[in-house]
Amino acid sequence: MTLSHLGSCDRTDVGRKRKLNEDSVLRMPSIGVFCVADGMGGAEEGDIASQAVVESLEQSLLETAAEDLSAEDKVKMAREALNNASQWLWKRSERKGKSGTGSTAMILVFDSIETDRVFTLHAGDTRAYCYRKGRLKLLTRDHSIASDGGFKDEADVPSMFRGVITKAVGIKPDVEPDESCHEVKANDLFLLCSDGLTRMVPDKKLIRLFRLHEKSDLETTADALIDAANRKGGDDNISVILVQVRAPVNNSVGDSTETDDSNQESSHSTSTVETRQ
Repeated sequence: MTLSHLGSCDRTDVGRKRKLNEDSVLRMPSIGVFCVADGMGGAEEGDIASQAVVESLEQSLLETAAEDLSAEDKVKMAREALNNASQWLWKRSERKGKSGTGSTAMILVFDSIETDRVFTLHAGDTRAYCYRKGRLKLLTRDHSIASDGGFKDEADVPSMFRGVITKAVGIKPDVEPDESCHEVKANDLFLLCSDGLTRMVPDKKLIRLFRLHEKSDLETTADALIDAANRKGGDDNISVILVQVRAPVNNSVGDSTETDDSNQESSHSTSTVETRQ
């Protein structure tokens, strides 16, 4: 069963300060799986780390009839894919005598049967939001020194700890991503994004942009998000995936998301850039 009610698009941009884009994005709209990965390591090849995440996830799902799987099964496969990528990156770093290479991962998994459910699976500070009826809700909690310390503004964190991630793919042989289930309603708009967006564009500004572009197509909205981050300085790579629910959903859980995509093939984009040092 394909999720033809989901519409989606992705954008990734190097920003204005980096030479390489270390973000990678993956869209698999026909099975309702989306991922943004933000590589860490700079010269230590963070771009390879983020590519390893999305390629492991894509390969795992393409090798099965994923459209017939339950959301729980797809989440299980995604978790295994993250651990496979983490083990590969860990061994690669040991062989090269390097450390610090890794990637965040933010995966969104829609249920093909109970279409009012969506799962998030994440490690790091790449985020997922839901925009519904003029309100924006953060669905995930950053795995970072700032978040773990209860700081609302990273500017309040001592400079040596800013941007420090406490959980990621590849920095250990195994990774234990956080997993949660959320309700989906018709017309919901989901945003997956790297911190190149959220560090430059605060939530209040994101809400204003979504309200401004409520009648726009997803591509125009995604471009507006990228432009907003670059206008504020574009300090990091910027990647976004937008997923919209454009048809009624089966309200077995009580919430529903709305997403629709004309391109039913997987879309895998990568870039290379220095994110975190």
